[in-house]
Amino acid sequence: MKKTLLFTLIMFVVSTSIMAVTKTVWNLSTEPFISLVTSTGVFNANVTYTTEDGLTFQTDGRYAWNLKPDEKVQPEIDGVTYTHSITTVGGVNVAPGHFTLPYGGRYLAFDVAGDSEIAVLARSYNSSPAGKIVITDHEETFVDTIGRPTQGVAKWYTFSYFGGPTRLYIYPPRWTSGNCGVNFYAITATNVVPVEGEKTTWDFSDAEFSSMNLEGVFNNKQTYTTESLLSVIGNGSYGWTYRAPDNRVASLNYKGMQHPNSLEVPSGVAVSSDTRYFSFPVKGNSHIEVGVRSYNATPMGKLIITDNENLFLDTLAKYTLRDYVTTHSYVYQGPPATLKLMPSKWIDGNAGMNFYFISATNVGEVESSITENKYTAFVKFNQNELFNANNVDLEVCDISGQIVIRSNAATVNLRNLTSGVYIIRDIKSGNTMKILK
Repeated sequence: MKKTLLFTLIMFVVSTSIMAVTKTVWNLSTEPFISLVTSTGVFNANVTYTTEDGLTFQTDGRYAWNLKPDEKVQPEIDGVTYTHSITTVGGVNVAPGHFTLPYGGRYLAFDVAGDSEIAVLARSYNSSPAGKIVITDHEETFVDTIGRPTQGVAKWYTFSYFGGPTRLYIYPPRWTSGNCGVNFYAITATNVVPVEGEKTTWDFSDAEFSSMNLEGVFNNKQTYTTESLLSVIGNGSYGWTYRAPDNRVASLNYKGMQHPNSLEVPSGVAVSSDTRYFSFPVKGNSHIEVGVRSYNATPMGKLIITDNENLFLDTLAKYTLRDYVTTHSYVYQGPPATLKLMPSKWIDGNAGMNFYFISATNVGEVESSITENKYTAFVKFNQNELFNANNVDLEVCDISGQIVIRSNAATVNLRNLTSGVYIIRDIKSGNTMKILK
């Protein structure tokens, strides 16, 4: 009797936990996907697409995804027939000597608040070499291989992510020899971050920007703030250039909107310089989208996002191309903050960018009572030094988790560290923060 009661209680707890999990399902054989299919496939327009419930198909402007009825395999699983699939046709390259995200784009991405159960219904596009599906996190750290699908049979491949809030990227990488495209029919994930709040869009083709005295606002290196709280920051010495229209590329058509004009920074900026960046306040979690291209071909543009403490949060876009506009999205998860978007310098040269639009949800200042209680960083950072005013016991770790510095000094010198992302940890409290050196 006791064993039966205990078993019943255990099953009740397990069942309750399972019931509490919310699963997001992206079935490419249903809306909103199938209504977008054209004779050539919707993603052959080379435009990034983000669904309202948070799935992003990223393209690089040259090579796209191809969504259409699958002529080879239409699997029926658990009473559901999957008629449509999306494929890269070929695998995607990872840039030699760089991080694990595919060079130029073409990946699937979604944001999770923490632990997530993920399933991918897929098959290989080719018989030899077979396809391969990998997953990477927002630190561009390889997480795992979800599966190695075969050509003729579509099946579910599952993966359990354990960790903190992150953006997860799924893509088929190239093998060393040959094509390894993958057809994706559906993706499911738990704990997906919902896109909440009203969206604010700053379109640089709007009259608010195009009718300005451009010499006075941007080329005079001044700062301009819109009524909708976007600040375009100049530093008094270097400013922005307004292109109307941008004569390097055709008009960006994104979700039915044309974006012919751009704001241009012809070179990258240092993360600690507070010069030439966009900023806007958010009340908390925010879904951000940016339409952008690189100013130069080499090195290609890179866009980072930092907070009001100038702490590095994430790389929103990298390897953007000069001749094609691409869109990139990011979900900020955190307390009220002023977020900054800036094109970051590469080590070996110019990394300027042209911006066509920015959108964000949950834009606005918080009430003063909330502002007073917002999170304050436990150390300050100026690119080469940590200012540890309270002599906190600190650990500085590289992206692999290896400790490179331990100190409780009031000033911790970082000059000898190579450029990259580092984690700063307060040993006593366990609080951490990321910086980009």
